Amino acid sequence: SSSESDDDLTNLLKQKTLLDEGDLESSKQEMEMLSHTKEESALEIKKEEKAQKKKFVYKSSRDMTPLQEQINAITVIPNVCYCLYFLLARKWMSTEIIERVRESFSSVDETSFLWIQNMMECDPATIAPPLAVLAVAIGFILHTPFSFMYHWMCAHHLPPGVARIEHWSGRLDKSFIHVMSTCMSYATSGSWKYFLVCALLNADCIYRQFLPE
Repeated sequence: SSSESDDDLTNLLKQKTLLDEGDLESSKQEMEMLSHTKEESALEIKKEEKAQKKKFVYKSSRDMTPLQEQINAITVIPNVCYCLYFLLARKWMSTEIIERVRESFSSVDETSFLWIQNMMECDPATIAPPLAVLAVAIGFILHTPFSFMYHWMCAHHLPPGVARIEHWSGRLDKSFIHVMSTCMSYATSGSWKYFLVCALLNADCIYRQFLPE
């Protein structure tokens, strides 16, 4: 009976040894898997950091210097000056053009066509600009103050990066680019339908400029 007890004890010891070896092997496998996972995570983090660094370097290279932003702000002013000059000096319809039209209708009975008589007697200073000409001027005049303000803020107050994108002056600048685009859609087409479609599209774009994201 003592030999049987010894055999049982030996078997139990063997089983325990096998279990311990199995546990040790599974523990080793778990440690290897954990180590492998950590290595993969570290590699992914390094890759992400490297990509972010590349993006930052690329974006930093595209950020304008304060001097460039000042030039951006100043160069929008001549557009408004020329638009006002073009309207006030009535360069959209010169006296020469009116005289040519008068000469071409000189042989026509003016009393038969009232609109010809009105044009023959009109003074260029009393003629209103065409809507297309007004649309161009209105677009530039509305956008210019916001564009100047935004670029001047970038030159003196706003740091490069997200701050410039999220600042209210930047949102207004982009919004009035859409306003100017809407005006230009009519100026270049003369179509009210096309103008309406562009107005709806640009209105949605302006709305999205002021969303949190």
